[in-house]
Amino acid sequence: MHPDLQPGSPIRNRSNELAWREATLNLGAPIQNINVGVNGGGEGYNYYVSGGYFRQEATVQKWNLDRYTFRANTDFNVNKRLKVGQNFTIAYQQVYRGMNGGGDGFLLQNSVVMPPFFNIFEDSNNPIPGNRYGYDGNADLAGLTVGNQVGINQILQNFDRNVRMLGGVFAELEIIDGLAFRTAASIDLNLSRGDSWQPEYLVAEMGLNRPGNQYADDRAESHTQVFTNTLNYNKSFGKHNIDVLTGLEYQQLRGTSLSVRGNNFISTSPDFYQVVKSGRGNPFVGGDAGQSAFVGYLGRLSYNYADKYLLTATVRRDGTSAFSPVDNRRWGTFPSFSGAWIISEENFFSKGTISELKLRASWGQLGNSNTAAFPHILRVSTTPDYALGGSNTIQAPVPINFVNQEVVWETVETFDLGFDASLFNNKVDILATYYDRTTKDFLFLLPIPTVTGFAATPVNLGTVSNKGIEIEIGYRHIFANGLKMNVSGNVTTVRNRLEALAPGLEEFTASEIYRTAIGRPIGYFYSYQTAGVYQSQAEIDAIFTGGFRDRNSPQGPRPGDVIFVNNNGPGKEGQQFSGEPDGFIDFNDRTYLGKTIPSYFYGMSLNLEYKNFDLSMLWQGVGDVQVYNEVRRNGLNLTGGGRNMLIETQERWTGPGTSNSIPRAISGDPNQNNRFSDRFVENAGFLRLRNLQIGYSLPRTLLDRWQGFGSGRVYIGGSNLLTFTQYSGLDPEVMTYGQNSTQTGAGTDRGNMPQPRIYQLGVQLSF
Repeated sequence: MHPDLQPGSPIRNRSNELAWREATLNLGAPIQNINVGVNGGGEGYNYYVSGGYFRQEATVQKWNLDRYTFRANTDFNVNKRLKVGQNFTIAYQQVYRGMNGGGDGFLLQNSVVMPPFFNIFEDSNNPIPGNRYGYDGNADLAGLTVGNQVGINQILQNFDRNVRMLGGVFAELEIIDGLAFRTAASIDLNLSRGDSWQPEYLVAEMGLNRPGNQYADDRAESHTQVFTNTLNYNKSFGKHNIDVLTGLEYQQLRGTSLSVRGNNFISTSPDFYQVVKSGRGNPFVGGDAGQSAFVGYLGRLSYNYADKYLLTATVRRDGTSAFSPVDNRRWGTFPSFSGAWIISEENFFSKGTISELKLRASWGQLGNSNTAAFPHILRVSTTPDYALGGSNTIQAPVPINFVNQEVVWETVETFDLGFDASLFNNKVDILATYYDRTTKDFLFLLPIPTVTGFAATPVNLGTVSNKGIEIEIGYRHIFANGLKMNVSGNVTTVRNRLEALAPGLEEFTASEIYRTAIGRPIGYFYSYQTAGVYQSQAEIDAIFTGGFRDRNSPQGPRPGDVIFVNNNGPGKEGQQFSGEPDGFIDFNDRTYLGKTIPSYFYGMSLNLEYKNFDLSMLWQGVGDVQVYNEVRRNGLNLTGGGRNMLIETQERWTGPGTSNSIPRAISGDPNQNNRFSDRFVENAGFLRLRNLQIGYSLPRTLLDRWQGFGSGRVYIGGSNLLTFTQYSGLDPEVMTYGQNSTQTGAGTDRGNMPQPRIYQLGVQLSF
């Protein structure tokens, strides 16, 4: 048990409302990061060896990470034409946690909505009979029973371990002057294991009933082999320089996993259940295996004339096992071209205000095959899903994924045009680019009826475009007093748009709150618009003179209910109409509410050096982006149920003129005021001080006293120190999990922990 949750800790003496929140948090969570490296070399060889240790506690309770790393790189010149080398990295990571895996378990959100009169811990003066853990389930307290997530998080035991090894060897042979052959082979090995222990707990103990204990042991192994061969010719003929490269790359990926679960163990000792995995209940043993391969042929020709005219042409021929072998669908050809004209190198160019000027342009295609693999391994289902003649069932081998032999490569086509300029004797740099990135035949896992025995199938769904401009400006200067300054800023605009879908489709949806339609951004919010709160019955009768029906509210609205806009009646879309309505509000009245892809990104960096002091600062931000604040929606759910509400609910409607934003409180919510609508979609643009660091380099006179030190620096810093935003949630940079982890379901704030404010103190030494 965490020290803050021990008997007698300050949390136990706090008011319950504060105690629930503080029992979730791990304020002042420390981070340690130690790295040591050694490099050197001599005639014909170089080496680098390093090791590191990283430890982190999360700002949520019971999540501790330890990571150990080791790295070694060497290269040797066997003779003047042959060079060989190797690289090796190994990392071991372990995480000890409670229920917060794949996210943070939303512990903070669960704790703040707990009824404030609920107890976290058992009352020692009124003990719960048979309580094994010291927590309080608050069973049937004021007619409520809610799971004690703080307690459950503490008694669950999860231990995740991962070993990753990445190693490779290479050789470079200069066959003749200008012609070199390089061969390289590498392997990426990943071993993981996770132990999970869930003890038994009952309603009186935790507010939830989980009879019987359970232990799970999950193990997985995967490795990726890469073999690359290239032949490169580089030669200059006067002002002409050519660089020709051709090559072959082959990748093979294989993976296996094994899961074992047991329950109802007669002993809760790890020495017992970690050995006797079956328990007394029905054991579960499962496994999985998969493999895939990729091969790519590459050709590239670069031409440079007098460092003024630069041209490059590349072509790739890629093959993948992810697609069907029918009709050569596994193969794709992807060309690209780029060119640049350095105008400032021309004789007619007079260097004055403009020191350097370059125009550049490029066009190219790349392929993407990242989707569910083509079926090549069968499995046997142990669930009798197919019935024949009443209760008779069959179990037959079926492909892992639904077979779609029509899937082909997704093609990303990019065009850009821009210039680079340096001004005032290279003190000012300006880079400007227009880009147009179009994804054709984009891959998508399309849901299909479960009666087929599958959940989804990969398809090429349509075309998406991203267009915009990128501008970066930098300025550097050395002042007379020795102060060195380097400041830069950048902005990137993005216009994301679905251009086309498969024939017969105009739109698709990933859930009830998202939609993707032609002419709109991917995964935009789509639902009802609102126009305040009805203040009186007379107002309602005046609007719906021809009668009213709402398929979400059959009885119709009452004073204090939310006004939902009838968008498919007369009037302008997105506004409350005037005139005769169409008679009812239903799903046809839903409309565009916002998008989860920002329209622009921007940033600024500042670096200062003065004598032995240095300062660096990085600001980042985004704009014109929206987030669905699901936490606020839950906190404004005025339908009863006993959960703790947001303080905003105290401003709810209680009579004419009392509120035009928060509806009345009524059991059951007959008007469904809390349905998803623009009430819960907020602007989430922000500007954040991402990093700030101040350092001091130790003077040479001090280092000379400590023999063996080459340089030394101490620094203090911080991350996420300031955030400016209109968003009412904890963090405008919303992390999404599960079904919301893709762009078609992004931007939902479920109450995960915000990014922490981190303070740093460090020392850098070289010997």
